[in-house]
Amino acid sequence: MALKPCRECQKEISTDAKACPNCGKRSPHRKNVSCLGLFLALLFTSPILAFIFASASNVEQNHPKKLEFGFIDKNGALTLCEEQLRGMAKYPSSVEFPFGENRVYQEKKGDVIVVENFTALNGFGALLPHQGICRLRENGTVKISISNR
Repeated sequence: MALKPCRECQKEISTDAKACPNCGKRSPHRKNVSCLGLFLALLFTSPILAFIFASASNVEQNHPKKLEFGFIDKNGALTLCEEQLRGMAKYPSSVEFPFGENRVYQEKKGDVIVVENFTALNGFGALLPHQGICRLRENGTVKISISNR
């Protein structure tokens, strides 16, 4: 049996005591949770919680996404059209698509229309504004027309 000070009144009491005989404090030797203890607990539990939340978000991402236009979504339509337009350019690396200068919609007969404004170098090296219109059909065919703006 050892003697330690009570954490409330600081009087020496037995380590076996369930309460301090001087002040009546229960569990007089148990220490309060320190900031360091709380920090360590968070340090060890946060990676576990991060893993659980990351796993939950991956489960949501693995569900098939509903396609906006039945056979393709907006981002897929834009990407396909941009690839086709870039491939048709004399200098493909010069093609630039300004952010937000596009439109994607579906016609009543089901074709998805992508209208893209872009700039590209012509054969003389001049950077010119163009507009490309891509008609995407459900069977996978793409019809493209390009005009100067």
